[in-house]
Amino acid sequence: MKNNATFLIALATLLVTMPRADGQQKLTNLVLRVQGLCYGPFRNGQNPTGVYPTSSEISADLGQLKPPTQRVRTYSVFSTLVDIPGLAGKRGLQCYAGAWVGTDTNANQVEIQRLLRVAHRSKPAALIVGNEVLYSGNPSVEELTNLIKQVKAATTLPVGSADTWDEWLEHPEVADVVDVLLVHIHPYHDGVSVKNAAQHVYRRWQEVKNTYTNKTVVIGETGWPTAGDTKEDAVPSEENLCRFLHDFVALATASNVPYFLFEAYDEQWKQEFSGVEVEAHWGLLTTNRVMKPCVRAFFDSPPPLIEIQQAARCGAIAFSPTKISGNIYRLPVKERSKYRVIIYAYTNAWYIQPLTFPPYTRINGRGMWTSRTHMGSKYAALLVKQNYLPSSTLGALPEVGGDVLAISVAECATK
Repeated sequence: MKNNATFLIALATLLVTMPRADGQQKLTNLVLRVQGLCYGPFRNGQNPTGVYPTSSEISADLGQLKPPTQRVRTYSVFSTLVDIPGLAGKRGLQCYAGAWVGTDTNANQVEIQRLLRVAHRSKPAALIVGNEVLYSGNPSVEELTNLIKQVKAATTLPVGSADTWDEWLEHPEVADVVDVLLVHIHPYHDGVSVKNAAQHVYRRWQEVKNTYTNKTVVIGETGWPTAGDTKEDAVPSEENLCRFLHDFVALATASNVPYFLFEAYDEQWKQEFSGVEVEAHWGLLTTNRVMKPCVRAFFDSPPPLIEIQQAARCGAIAFSPTKISGNIYRLPVKERSKYRVIIYAYTNAWYIQPLTFPPYTRINGRGMWTSRTHMGSKYAALLVKQNYLPSSTLGALPEVGGDVLAISVAECATK
């Protein structure tokens, strides 16, 4: 279909994160892929208690999702869903394979055994036992931890579970037994305005990550609905989905945040089962496998990004400045004179660098910037409009939006 082809071509021209030798991420202006997509394969007329999609339908979906993402996350291995990890592997997609667990102990064991067969046969990137079990209260915490331990004892693959950010903070006994925490952070459900949504997700992820420093913490779900009821300051709409994508993808890319967007496709059965309209409208694409107009517009005109390519070294002291440098992407050459870079160094607060006046760092013709900076344990680079008036000292960095186009944060360099 023409719309889908446009979607794939647009997505294939975006920006992707590539591994760097120092363990951080390096940006390149060749391709951008969304890091991960939550994948529910049910089309109209299909649902988890009735008709399941065929393996050929699943394969077609995964072929459509391969250009825009590098991994998918699933929720069950029941019926034809058991084929998803293997089909994803054939498409070159990583899969976080999920097992659905609930109140039926026998059904849980059947699901776990299927997951272990998938682990042996398809070698997914990770195995996820349970989805929002802590939030729902079914099954018990003890049964969930026992199921996780059972899977861990039978495989060498990373094993995790998925739940809301606040439930993870309240249940360290579950976090203790997993390798991977999939954290669900939905600013809509938290009643947060879209203008603050990306930063809200980042702060909640960072809170969980700082609590469990020896674990891999991945945003297992985040997104924005395009229809349904307003919840406090959160308004579902296609325009707000695009605003969230613009802000969150830029922030997550710059800050090396691993994530799965919720979700690939709208799923009508969720509204039919719950009676809640918003549940059916989280997809980047409709149930008919056509991209939503706002998503196409977003990917046709991706936002600028800023990268700290070389952070200033650790241990720099006042009056002995060191160098920091980076790049700007997706900002046309003819537009660069209208924008500036602002550098902050963090000690007990964020201090503007290298001087309070003038604080601006210019972008050269190749999209590169370089500045001198003083001591800091970490650094931030802000891409701003030329008339933006920065504060010399900040308790917290500003949010992306308005005159602030993009932000990148990096720890000080040890070498």
